[in-house]
Amino acid sequence: MRPLFRPATALALAAALAGCSGTTAYRYKQYYAMIQPIVSYDKSYEDTRVAFQFEITEKKIFVDIANIGGEPVTVDWPNVYLVDAEGISRHIVNDQVIFSKEVSRMKPTTIAPGAAERNLIVPVDSVEELEQWTWYVKPLYTQTDDSAPLNLKKVFRVVIPVQAGSERRRYSFQFMVTDVIPYRGLSLG
Repeated sequence: MRPLFRPATALALAAALAGCSGTTAYRYKQYYAMIQPIVSYDKSYEDTRVAFQFEITEKKIFVDIANIGGEPVTVDWPNVYLVDAEGISRHIVNDQVIFSKEVSRMKPTTIAPGAAERNLIVPVDSVEELEQWTWYVKPLYTQTDDSAPLNLKKVFRVVIPVQAGSERRRYSFQFMVTDVIPYRGLSLG
């Protein structure tokens, strides 16, 4: 009679399940709100030309940018920057170059009327190559030890230059940590 599970099969199954989820190293979870140019707990803003929707995770700032105007808009990614809680202006990388040493390859993107793009913002000095094809993105704020609650009320700013027709505008968004809670959950992989 054949055994139902062989040791190698059981080991492979355990490894596959461990890869899908596990405990996270983060002991705290942080929540954010946009506080400028408007107060927005869903972190969204729009004017007559462009709509922005932000999602802030431990390590990355995701942004959906929709062109709601009548002419193409260009996001000037090489000139987007983040001002951290200490007031230091930091260059960023987006999804074009996040896992690359060639940050200079980051190019502006053009969004047609009625279209949108999803991108991300990470301070360039928060991305580290550990070995070939293996990269690590550092968290925006510490969340692994008991100093994490000190992040409450910390503020950072993201500046995104956009060209719409002949008008160039620098959109400046300020975000604040609104809550820091203990977290002992599973990571989603």
